[in-house]
Formats: sequence, C-alpha cells, structure tokens
Amino acid sequence: MTSHLLVSRFNTGVPVANYFIRACLIVVLNILDWERMSPSTGPGAMFYQFCDALEVKDGQIADQNGWGLEHAIQAWGGFFNASYTHYSKSYFRATNGSG
Repeated sequence: MTSHLLVSRFNTGVPVANYFIRACLIVVLNILDWERMSPSTGPGAMFYQFCDALEVKDGQIADQNGWGLEHAIQAWGGFFNASYTHYSKSYFRATNGSG
C-alpha cells in the first residue's frame, strides 16, 4: 500500500513520481507550523488542527496506540487538501506553470 501511494499521488493530489522534491516540501509544512508556535499559541493553531486530524476519528480521541498508519495517511491527506490546497496550487503554478 505504501509504495502504491508513493508512486501514485501520496494522497495529497501531488504526483510524487514527477514532483518528489516538491512533495517533500509540502510534507515539511506541518513541521514549519510547529516551529512557528510559541508558548502563547492558542488551540486553533494550524499545528494543533493537524494533530487533531490525526488523533481524532469519528469524534473519539486515539489512545496511546493511535489509529494506525492507514488512518494517519488518509487523515493527513484529507487535512492537507482542506488546509493547504490554496498554497500547493499557487506553488505548483509558480514553479511548474500549471495548477
């Protein structure tokens, strides 16, 4: 399953085979959100939304075992598409000439 995702679309709509570096940069967005946080960052911060997307399933919070890799990949892809789509489309348009 994982190799299929890497070869096809990495669950974000970004063709990894053609744009591997760009796809890696997109993955880093969540890390950058974490780095921008400060002690006064509120609960609505993008990084907390990212964590909630991975840790909450059907209104239930995951225990210490989490929900598993399949859920994490699907949840991250859904979160990315809902949260960063505007960024990715403008980035790819600027670097590749298409959206």
